[in-house]
Amino acid sequence: MITQKIIQNKLPFIILVISLVGLHIFWEYHYNNGVTTHHLLAREDLTGISNWWGLLSIPLLSWILIPLSKWLYNKDSITYSLSKITKGFIGGLVF
Repeated sequence: MITQKIIQNKLPFIILVISLVGLHIFWEYHYNNGVTTHHLLAREDLTGISNWWGLLSIPLLSWILIPLSKWLYNKDSITYSLSKITKGFIGGLVF
């Protein structure tokens, strides 16, 4: 199964995530004259969060959530199937 392969090969998956985020940052920097900064309440006088933080936060979240998904997938008391996890993920994206 693809889920088991991702869980077993966590490091290559994290490297893929870092590469994709890095490509996005490169594209944004090269074609948009700089990396976007998102300001609180869309007001430039308030603190801004740069997309550069994605190079740290997205791989870190992936590193944390891969073992969590393994724990949910192999939980004994409640049977989680891949379809339930997938439906929950898609539901979260739609929301």
